[in-house]
This record gives sequence, structure tokens and C-alpha cells, in this order.
Amino acid sequence: MYAIRSYYARGVPAIGLKAFGLPGCALATTITHYTRTITFALYMFRYKQYHATSWPWNWSFLNLRLYFVPLVKVGGPMIVGQFVENWQLQTMAIFAAMTSEVALGANNSMMELIFFLTSPIYGMIDGGSTRMGMHLGAGNAQAARATSGLVFWCIFGLSLLIVIPWFCASGFVGKIFSNDAQVIAMMASISTLAAAGYIIMSLFYYAMATLQAQARTLPIMSSFLIGAWLVGVPSAYIFGFQVQLGLLGIWIGMAVGYLVTTVLGVYFTFKSNWEQEAKKAAARSKSCGTEDTEFIVVEVAPKSTVTRLPMLVIDVTPKELDTPTPIFLSTVYLMPMVKVGGPMVIGQLVENLQLQTISLFAAMTSEGALGANNAMLELFLFLSSPIFGLIDGGSTRISMYLGAGKAQSAKLSSYVVFCCMLGTTILIAIPWLCARTLIGTMFSSDPTISDSLTSISTLAASGYVVMSFFYYSMATLQAQARTIPIMISFLIGAWIVGVPMAYVFGFVLKLGLFGIWMGLCLGYLITTLFGTYFTYKSNWIDEAEKAVARSKVSMRDEAEPFLLDKSNEYLPEEF
Repeated sequence: MYAIRSYYARGVPAIGLKAFGLPGCALATTITHYTRTITFALYMFRYKQYHATSWPWNWSFLNLRLYFVPLVKVGGPMIVGQFVENWQLQTMAIFAAMTSEVALGANNSMMELIFFLTSPIYGMIDGGSTRMGMHLGAGNAQAARATSGLVFWCIFGLSLLIVIPWFCASGFVGKIFSNDAQVIAMMASISTLAAAGYIIMSLFYYAMATLQAQARTLPIMSSFLIGAWLVGVPSAYIFGFQVQLGLLGIWIGMAVGYLVTTVLGVYFTFKSNWEQEAKKAAARSKSCGTEDTEFIVVEVAPKSTVTRLPMLVIDVTPKELDTPTPIFLSTVYLMPMVKVGGPMVIGQLVENLQLQTISLFAAMTSEGALGANNAMLELFLFLSSPIFGLIDGGSTRISMYLGAGKAQSAKLSSYVVFCCMLGTTILIAIPWLCARTLIGTMFSSDPTISDSLTSISTLAASGYVVMSFFYYSMATLQAQARTIPIMISFLIGAWIVGVPMAYVFGFVLKLGLFGIWMGLCLGYLITTLFGTYFTYKSNWIDEAEKAVARSKVSMRDEAEPFLLDKSNEYLPEEF
């Protein structure tokens, strides 16, 4: 069958598509290669049993009940929550523009500063949620709870270290972004409020990391929805326009909204039943059928010969007396989280520094180029909301499977994440490309800005689709606790390729904003290639083994019924 289809595919170039002239040769060759590839893939999927060793893929990842539905349950609310928050920020920018152009400039500059300063916090969220997800997948509720407490102290302490100098330099913050005295004064008026809100939001970030790791994303969505649209936006309008406090009133309303969001998020986190969540996570991981290899770490009492069959025991550790140790004085939870979260912190900082540098390059070109650059970055951030939701949901599900030793389920879930991300980006990019000439009018009536936006819109949309591969890699590597490759990808793509090439194309070759974005897209392409390579080289069985080893399961853990089949005749009677 494959030979017949390949023969047909080889016959396409013979047709030559002569009516198309020289382009017909390239078109015919393209059709040939794609037909061969698709035919080969279909054949190997259909007749996999004849090539089991050479073709390990199958259609299992298309099982909606086992992989897609759980991903939607976790990632769906995160997508809605991200959309809700970004819509709120866009609305605040509109309110600022309704006040004055100076207020809009001060608002956007302060938001850029907050996004940059939040980079290390997001790194801690990623590292903490990955570690908690693995512990819960292994049924280790105590370790997950301890890691959650550690995440809180790390995020809160980090935010204090950032906010203290921010408070001290609140009057000088505006000088970083502008020489306009009005912009500087207006940024100084909201700087203290923004710093206080940053501290408040650190508590919500802790709650978000914990709830995400527990796969309880509906409370996150509810917190965003209530805080943003039932409180934040109405309060901003009242304080900004009815009370006539201008930009300060808008930020007061936004701070009140985030306060409500934080209170709700912390409440849902405080009500967590860790033992119950561990049972649920273990049950979800166990429900995906049999595995070729299943790992578990057994803790046994001294001089005990207890083993658990037929599972593969990869580690046996003596169960010592529990001694209360402060979290910060123990490396059991701190070091693993630092190993995961540390590279993510650096990677986020590297990426945001790149974006700040690109904005600086745009400002060196012209004011219109700066406006177009910032508008496109805002659009890109907003359209990335569903992708960020898929990253959060996907990494949570994959890390739970790995923590439970389910290598095959984790691998198949990563395929589902990839298909969802690629499909989502294509669905968004198609209307984006079709409406590329209209995008500029959405942000400005200035023809200079709208024309600049049109010129870079195709590049941005194409880069958006390409980045779906890296976002998939990021979700997978994060779930595997392999965040150093993510950091390396960001570092090489951003600063060894992206920023230098943006300068070369923009200023040496004098292509202006279009050249700057060419360099930016080239950098992200390199980032994507590195991330995809590291993901492709993943050894899922080895990663599952390491995840289980990190999440040692106690003999008497309450999630044990979901991890072991007690009806097995090989188990000792005491089980």
C-alpha cells in the first residue's frame, strides 16, 4: 500500500504543472514531499504492529476522554482567566487614554515596569507549581503542602526585596522612561500605589501557583473575573472619572480589584484539603490505563523486607523518625524548587530585558515606531492569553503523570498540548493576517503608526505560529523540571541572536522598525529550535523515574489506594 501511494506521489513531479511555468516545478516538488511524508505517517500509524521498534507513535494521544478532556478542565479556566486579566489591562489603558496622552504614556510605562519586575515571580510560580504537581501526582500530600509554604515565603520575600528600593526611588522611576516633566510627575503619583499593589499581588501569585498545581483552576478564573470586572474596572471608572482623580483614580480602582482577586485566591488556597487533592491527583494519573513501566519509591522501616510487586522499585529508603525542621533550614524542598524555579527566573528576566531593548531600539528610530512597537507587543500579549493557559494546564497535567510514574501518559499529554497550541495559534493567525491592514487603525489614527503596524503585522503573526513550538517545549520541559534548557534557549535566542540582529537589520541595514522585528523574530526562531531540540531529546521513562524519586511516597500515605492494586496476590497481608 505504501509503495503504491509513494509511486503516485513520485508521479506528481512528472506532471510538472507546466501551466504554472517555473513556479510549477517548485510547487510540484512541494506536493511530492508533503504527499510522501503524509503517506508514510498514515501507513506507519495504521500498520504500527509491523514496525513496533522503529515507530513508537500511535493514535493514543487522540483519546479525548483520557488526555484532551483533563487538559481542558485545567487549561480552559486558565485561558479564560488570562483573557479576563488582559482585557482588564487593555480597558485600563483605554481609560488612561481618555484622560490624556500624558496619562496614557505614564500608564503604559508603569505597566512595562511591572511586567519586567514580575519576571522573577513568574519563574517561582513555574518552579513551585511543577514541584507541587509532581508531589501530588505521587500522592505525597505532605511534601506538596511543604513546597506550597516554601513558594509563599520565596515569592513574598522576593517581592519585598523588589519593592523596598522601588519605594525609595518612587520619585525617580519616571526618569527611566521619559524626559517629559509631566510624565515623570504622573508616574511618581502612581508609583507608591503600584508598589503596594505589587506586594498584594505576590500573595495571589502564591495562590495561583498552588491552585494550578492542584489542577483547581476554576477558583483562579473566578478570582480574576470577580476582581477584574465586578470590582476593578467599575471602581477605576468611578475613581478616575466620577471622582475626577484622573490616572491616580484609575490605578486606585485597579488596585482595589486586584485586592479582591488576591483575597479570593488566598481564601480558596487556604481551604485546600491537601490529602484529598493528593488522592484526586493520584486517581487521575492512575485512570489512564496501563503503562509499560511504572515507578515508585518505597520507604520502609529498618530491617523490613517489605516490597511492592509487581511495580518496579527504583529506590528503597529507610523510614526515620519525623523531626520538625523549618522549611528554610531544610534542603529537602528548597533546593529542588530552586533548581526548577531559578533558571525560569533568569529566563524570564532575559526575555523581558530583550523586549525592553527592542522598545529602546524602536524609540531610537522614531516616536511613531515606538508607538507601533508597543501596540504590537500589547496585541501579541493579549493574543497569547490562550497559549499561557495551555502552558499552565499542560505542565500541571504532565507533571502529575510524571510524579505518578506514568511516562507514557505524560508523553501523550505533551502531544495533546502541542496539537492544541499549534491549532490555536493557526486559528488566531489566519484572521490576524487577513486583517493586517486594519490592525493599525485599532490602535491609532496616526497614519505613521498604523502604517508601521501594518508593515510588521505579517512578521508578528508568522512568529506567533512559530512560537507555538517553543511554548509546547516550554510546557513540557517545565513539567519535567528541566528548566535549564529553557533558560539556555532564551539566552541564546534573545541576546546572542535576537538583539544583535535587530540592531544590524534596524540600523546598519537601515530597515527601521521592520528590521528590528526581523531580528526579534530571528531570535525567537533560534529560541524555538533550541527548545524543540531539548524536548525532542527527552527520555520520558528516565524523567518519570527521576520525578518519582524526588517525590518519595510514604508507606502509609492516604493516596495509596489509588497507587496500588491491593487485590494483587503478591502484596503482603499488611497492605
